[in-house]
Amino acid sequence: RRRLRRLRQTLSLPKTYLNTRQALGQGGDILAEFSAMMRQYLEIKAQHKENLVFFRLGDFYELFFDDARLAAEKLGLVLTSRDTGQGKASMCGVPHHAAEGYILRLVDMGHRVALCEQVGDAPKGGLMPRQVVRVYTPGTVMQDEGNGYIAAVFQGKGAFGLAYCDVATGEFLATTLDTEGKLLDELHKIAPVEIIANPDLRPIEAIKNNIGPVPNIYHFWAFLHDVARDKLLGHFGVANLEGYGLVDEPATCAAGALLHYLSEMQAASLAHITTVSTYAVTNYMILDKNTRRNLELTETLWDKGVAGTLLWVLDKTRTAMGGRLLRKWLENPLLDINDINTRQEAVGEYAENAALRGDVAVQLEKIADMERLCAKINYGRVTAGDLAALSNSMAAIADVKGLLDGASSGLNTYFAAEIDDLADVLSKIRAVIPEEAMPGQMIAAGYDQALDSMRMLKNQYIDALNVLENREREATGIKTLKIGHNKIFGHYIEVGNAHRAGLPSHYQRRQTLSGSERYTTHELQQLEMDILTVNEKISLAERELFIGLRTAVAGEIPRIQGAAHMVATVDALLSLGRIAAENSYVRPEMMQGGPIDIKDGRHPVVEQLLTETFVANDAYLDDEANKICIITGPNMAGKSTYLRQVALISIMAQMGSFVPAVAARLPVCDRVFTRVGAGDDLARGKSTFMVEMNEVANILNNATAKSLVILDEIGRGTSTADGFAIALAIVEHISQAVGAKTLFATHFHELTEAEGKIPSVVNYCMQVAEDGEDIRFLRKICRGGADSSYGIHVAKLAGLPAAVISRSAEIQKGLKVQGVFPEQPGQRRERVRIFLEEFGPELAPDQVKALKGLL
Repeated sequence: RRRLRRLRQTLSLPKTYLNTRQALGQGGDILAEFSAMMRQYLEIKAQHKENLVFFRLGDFYELFFDDARLAAEKLGLVLTSRDTGQGKASMCGVPHHAAEGYILRLVDMGHRVALCEQVGDAPKGGLMPRQVVRVYTPGTVMQDEGNGYIAAVFQGKGAFGLAYCDVATGEFLATTLDTEGKLLDELHKIAPVEIIANPDLRPIEAIKNNIGPVPNIYHFWAFLHDVARDKLLGHFGVANLEGYGLVDEPATCAAGALLHYLSEMQAASLAHITTVSTYAVTNYMILDKNTRRNLELTETLWDKGVAGTLLWVLDKTRTAMGGRLLRKWLENPLLDINDINTRQEAVGEYAENAALRGDVAVQLEKIADMERLCAKINYGRVTAGDLAALSNSMAAIADVKGLLDGASSGLNTYFAAEIDDLADVLSKIRAVIPEEAMPGQMIAAGYDQALDSMRMLKNQYIDALNVLENREREATGIKTLKIGHNKIFGHYIEVGNAHRAGLPSHYQRRQTLSGSERYTTHELQQLEMDILTVNEKISLAERELFIGLRTAVAGEIPRIQGAAHMVATVDALLSLGRIAAENSYVRPEMMQGGPIDIKDGRHPVVEQLLTETFVANDAYLDDEANKICIITGPNMAGKSTYLRQVALISIMAQMGSFVPAVAARLPVCDRVFTRVGAGDDLARGKSTFMVEMNEVANILNNATAKSLVILDEIGRGTSTADGFAIALAIVEHISQAVGAKTLFATHFHELTEAEGKIPSVVNYCMQVAEDGEDIRFLRKICRGGADSSYGIHVAKLAGLPAAVISRSAEIQKGLKVQGVFPEQPGQRRERVRIFLEEFGPELAPDQVKALKGLL
């Protein structure tokens, strides 16, 4: 009974599929009563119980039992049944030539698919041998565009190892992280489509809730250090891993386990994964998920699209490789000032040389996605057209190299020297593949003498068909007689119905149509057989020659990948140079420390979306008297735009870009933090205020004196008194304990009293022009605090009914009269004096006394 229960659990089969009495009889095999083919299927399914098994039967892949019911529902397939020897099993199937499309649809839905193929030949009277040759998972299928990373997470003693790979490009990276927070930030940045982990991983729920994919617990032994190290050594064919920088045990364990997993899932080799790059998050500016989201670096808040993001503005790349690299630069701003200056120097050279920029861009547009082509070559999925595209790309690389070599710039000369134009590989491909490869002409004429002879023979057979057609026309006197061909009936002689009478007796009817008849003859059949035979020989010869070329090119994959990376670098720099020239960006002066000093800075995205001229603003933050800027002003006046543009300018500068300003001097920031809006997280029982406080806590606990902190409307989610108290305490803590340069936008006008009381705090406000009862937002920042939030004016602009606006003004006046709301600080004495003049006679004596005390 235990054996039967285990089998049912393993296969997830209802009881009706197993004959309990027979299964338990005389200690026999519990699968013995199934048909031989079904026993084979059940044994394979038991090894892949978490996967949908596509089981090859002739020209179809079949699914059975629960797999079939699920696939039929998800894919809209017809559900049938098949006898198993133990009753009927649900079944559905797809043609083998269309299977990959169905499989990828299932993978997109979150399912894993095991592809079970027929291997070898069946023994006489025996069962066709079958085995799973590949498992399709979200991280092991080739993405058409962008990066589809699969990640491995290892939790060791006091540290996490993280490795991730894009099987479509061969990119493979690893790092060690010392906290759970850094692990979550890194996972959020790379956005893996699949995650595997060791059984000891604890923050599974945190990853599930913050990242998306639930970590799949993989074999514990694959994460053992010795096993992981040996896997890496064997794959790269080296004696040690020091050359890859894999000296930390956690990173090694994660990288080795990931290679084990990919090897287990993939049928082909992983030869296109030629290196593993290690990195430390301390080498780059840290941008946590809240900052990336709030600043909309790569996706917008409202629809998660690219349009309207900073990447949308900066990405004018001409190649897929350049686009991916530019995105990585944006997500990983540099900390090394020399590296930043090197990139900016190249960007400046492209920005200043429009002719070079245009010429290089023309050649870049001819270059295909060489990184993905390398993966297709390695997997044996490359076509003759792909290799032709690769050869055209190599020719374009040679032209790019020539253009850069002819430039006067020292940096462009460096790039020209570094780029491998792959001239020998180009010659090898073009000797074999014609410019327009097609079936029957996949190999260029003149490359192989035997193939040319077969093609000549085929042409002779085609000529013989034409001779036969002319001869039959003359013999029958039927001018409209013709010889045709289709895939079902092969070659035929077609004659109209008006000429059927009197046809030669050796004509054999093949097919009857509404207006004609189709015939064949022994001579035509012989010619058809000759053509089929020579076509088969040509196809076989072409395939062998093509495989030989593919194997030769596969040996050059490391060189091709190196050239592809150089092309991507040139493309990304060219994009930044073009944007700098077209949008009037300037090169910022980078410093190890010192003030943020921006003259006429602009928001890079908003200025592209506006139809009117963007109002530029200065920004100045230093480490002494101007460290924390309190910014007040009404909604819609431009506070949030101003805050974000300062943060975006800092990020752009450190990624190597020019910035939207007239001039800028910027220190290297280790982190940029933002808290600019939050919503309820009801699924985890967190209110708006709790979410806000969590984000602020993260900032206060991790910011340093080298950080830039952006705070927008802290404390709105609670009472006015509590919110103001928290906001003031935050300002004090940043000033006294953190030391970060901070921009703090607020509606708590009382917060402006911190200037002069808390060191390093200064007040700024957004200018507003009043015209009677109307206001106009000037979107210009100036020193001092705002004296009103203009809430009723903003409500009027938003379209609230006039009656509501009028009543709001009455209520506001009444509350002021009653002393419910104090007048705004900064202008308090003047406002109190005017108030007493206007309303003094209406107030009680004690109210007048209290107000005079403020003077």
